[in-house]
Amino acid sequence: LKTLAQEATASASVVPKPAEYPASAANDGKLSTLYWPGDLTKSNTEWLQLTWDKPRTFSKVVVRFLQHPSMHGRTIRLQKEVSPGKWEDIATTVIQADATAHHAVVTFQLASPVALEKVRIVNLLDLFEIEIY
Repeated sequence: LKTLAQEATASASVVPKPAEYPASAANDGKLSTLYWPGDLTKSNTEWLQLTWDKPRTFSKVVVRFLQHPSMHGRTIRLQKEVSPGKWEDIATTVIQADATAHHAVVTFQLASPVALEKVRIVNLLDLFEIEIY
């Protein structure tokens, strides 16, 4: 599972157990590892950020979260930095309820490709993998 996400460095707003569930587990290309942001069963503003050494061009982002009832109907945000420390949504999507799926999956399909050095996923629960194309 090789995507642009694996070329980035992952960081997060909270990392309660960095040894067991580091931010880097979210972009290591393995669906068996996960980044755990804590007991966040409600909607929240916690984020996971991917940063590249130079801008990468992409138009699709897929995020695989824990399959959990609190994720159904939750709005997940894809954000870019518009000025130092100021982030805004470039896309939002709502997780559909599908309890038969292995993960709660979010897909952001952008209308046109963007070239960014950093991107954030906001409103987290346990995050297994981010894929960027």
